[in-house]
Amino acid sequence: MQARKAWFQLLCLQMLQEILLFHNHVLLLRSLWYRVLLRTLHALSRNSTQAFSWTSTGGPGALFQQHFLELAVILSRSLPKFSLNVTFYKMLSSFPCSGFVTLGRLPFCMHILLCATDLTSNLFDRMIQIAHACFAAGSHVLLSQHSGSSVWSHASVIFLLQQMGADAIFWDPQRFGCDFEGFGLLAASFSSLQFLATASSTGSSMQAHREFDFSSLSADFVLAVAEGSLHLFAQRSPEPKDLQFGQIPFLRHVKARFDPPFANQDGAGIYSVPDWSTPPPGVPDVLCDLRSKLRQWIFDEKIPQRLQAHALQHSSEPLFQEGEIQHLRQLFQSWVSEQGSSHVIDWTIPDHQPYALHALKFFSQFVKDKDDTLCQCLLDGVPTGYDSDIPLSKVFIPHPTAPELDHQLSIAKDNWQSANNDPDTLRELVHAEVQKGWLFEMPSLQAAQERWGERVAVGKMSLVLSPPRAPRLVVDSTVCGTNDACSIPERYTLPGLQDVRDCFPLRLHAGLCEGFHLDVKAAHKTVRVKEADQGLLGVTLPGGDGKDDRLFFYRVCPFGANFSALWFQRLAGMLLRLMHLWIFVRHALMGYVDDFLFIQDRECILYSASLLLCFTSIFGVPLSWAKLQLGSCITWIGWTFNFTSPYLQSDLDAGDQSQIRSAFFVTSIAVEAFADARADGELIGIGGFIAFPSGAYIWFSQAWQLSDLSVLSLELRRPAHKDIACYETLAQIALVHAYRSVFPSGRVAVRLPSFSDNASTEALGAKLYTAKWPLGAFAQKLSLISAASGIELDISHIAGEKNDDADLLSRWNQTDSLPDKWRKEDRVDCSLKFIWFFRKEVLVWPSHFSLPAVTQERHVSDDDI
Repeated sequence: MQARKAWFQLLCLQMLQEILLFHNHVLLLRSLWYRVLLRTLHALSRNSTQAFSWTSTGGPGALFQQHFLELAVILSRSLPKFSLNVTFYKMLSSFPCSGFVTLGRLPFCMHILLCATDLTSNLFDRMIQIAHACFAAGSHVLLSQHSGSSVWSHASVIFLLQQMGADAIFWDPQRFGCDFEGFGLLAASFSSLQFLATASSTGSSMQAHREFDFSSLSADFVLAVAEGSLHLFAQRSPEPKDLQFGQIPFLRHVKARFDPPFANQDGAGIYSVPDWSTPPPGVPDVLCDLRSKLRQWIFDEKIPQRLQAHALQHSSEPLFQEGEIQHLRQLFQSWVSEQGSSHVIDWTIPDHQPYALHALKFFSQFVKDKDDTLCQCLLDGVPTGYDSDIPLSKVFIPHPTAPELDHQLSIAKDNWQSANNDPDTLRELVHAEVQKGWLFEMPSLQAAQERWGERVAVGKMSLVLSPPRAPRLVVDSTVCGTNDACSIPERYTLPGLQDVRDCFPLRLHAGLCEGFHLDVKAAHKTVRVKEADQGLLGVTLPGGDGKDDRLFFYRVCPFGANFSALWFQRLAGMLLRLMHLWIFVRHALMGYVDDFLFIQDRECILYSASLLLCFTSIFGVPLSWAKLQLGSCITWIGWTFNFTSPYLQSDLDAGDQSQIRSAFFVTSIAVEAFADARADGELIGIGGFIAFPSGAYIWFSQAWQLSDLSVLSLELRRPAHKDIACYETLAQIALVHAYRSVFPSGRVAVRLPSFSDNASTEALGAKLYTAKWPLGAFAQKLSLISAASGIELDISHIAGEKNDDADLLSRWNQTDSLPDKWRKEDRVDCSLKFIWFFRKEVLVWPSHFSLPAVTQERHVSDDDI
């Protein structure tokens, strides 16, 4: 029963974008889902009340038998021709459930026409909540009732209308062939339906009428509502296209080879990019034969299946056994021999680090990797830069030559407070690092100075405690002078969120993608420091219980030293460049320090991920196996990516593809906005306007005494000009409100170019941050209204003498005549209740009609916000 219910709800959700439904009449798109739903209703109608009654205290189905609500959905994309289908209506009318809407995680864009009778039902409250959610997501909401209905005094409905800033439209039932007395009232977020307003010169009668019978609504009214929406759609397809719901992800635009945007950073240096949808020009596939050898073994040993199970279980055990790793190395050696080389690869692992460095050095030389000094440095032990002896990688950006400075090394006698507060954890972590060979103990400071001379420094340890993660040990190598004394000759850049977005979707690919995440274990401490520089890396462990302190030194790069980050990034960069060649076929790959993210077609990512694990196992790259991720949802550097939910901007109906592609790019409209503020003594004024390409303007002008602003509960200074930046910001808030008043329900991302002659306001608009008060309160309001409306201000500076129109409006005394272009009907009310308290008003059409007093007086409070 529950399975059928869930399936039916999903089916109806899919239909929401294809159907305009109204009681007694159905305007339906002829499509596959129509035929499926028709058959489903026929099969389930006999048992519908039992199958689909959700919550009811009156027995199965009582909720839908007692309370009847209807959702009407107007497609918000291209609308094919409507057709009235009586058969479908009869089948639907025999089905008593009309509340089957589940939001869940499935986004849908629609316009809702909501009709209701019983205001006390739980279902009514749910429909109002759905209307709120749909409006917030960018949908239109229409509430239709008789003008005398008690629905207009219901608190939840009043709040909904205020939130929408709805148009209350009184319509004449006789005009549309409806059989009831008085006027119908349609509250709509869609302002274009104002044409439905009655032409009667008689005001509305708000006395109670008989209960509104939905069957009295005519098809003419439904068609009028639909026709009022058609102008939104530039093109209607002559024939709808039947689609399976699973086809939708494949309808997005295929990114061509040279289409922007381009991802630039993968963490491997200036010659490497993350997007390998096609191999970079001039890069040969030198590892093709090696992949063939590995592919046969991977499928014979069922590695993809093992990997999938491993990732699901989050197992901390390695995927490959030692014998399998040896076999992989034999395959690699045989491939080397087939290339005509007599080189016998040395698979020994040098002490105090995990990599097969001799093999890695040979491989990097074979593929002619640009960083030709890295592997030898790793074999010898890397220099810290104390002697300015770090060789250039040739893939990172060189630093300008800096003059040599005389830095003093010092001996820290204590650790940071976090370590001192938890000596047991500190001793445990130090002991663990000694066991791993990363730290070694010296008997005394004198012994250390005899071994390294003046090159001895002792830093401070601290603990990073962030449950549920295990505690981490960090060394401060700055306090002892080590970081300052070490010369770092290069800098590098790391990938981020934008690089993932820019390389997705993969080019020349219309299918679905998935991701694979690798984490290198103890990354920095896998790099050994040369013996002569190890004296710079000392730490002190308190003895406790009257015992002497113990002195330890790192033989590997500690986390916290500046050269540690450089050396591991060079190693990670080489691994990334080699991995690109190792996979070669279409993919994206990037690494943020020790976190590697791999993206590829769903059909082959299991094989490619197995290949990558073969690479790490052959060359001894240590992995945190429990952190392995494989699938459609990957968390990387704090961001969670769902690679099966790309942006979808294609039209679901067949049509002119050029019209669809034009929507992929930001539409630029020549709209400019200007605002200004005045502050003279106790007088404050703001003014501004928005100029549209047609030559039309909308404008605002407001004036207050400083005492009027006491409702803001802010400590504003006297005279008013001391807080002029606050009032200039208030003028920018008014600009956003003015633009939103023109498009009250068009919640799309808009960047509005605005001009201000106040430098503080210009800077505030760019960062939306300030440490000054009360300016911070105005910045907060600007952020809130921008987030709520989807309107982002792009504030630029303008000289005061060129901002004369806005200056005039800010100084207007509200009585003198204005130039003809500032028409009264184009003025936007920017009083404090709208621009500070975010209250909205309900407009009545025709204007000589009126709503119940309770509807007019109830405003949105700060608590509601």
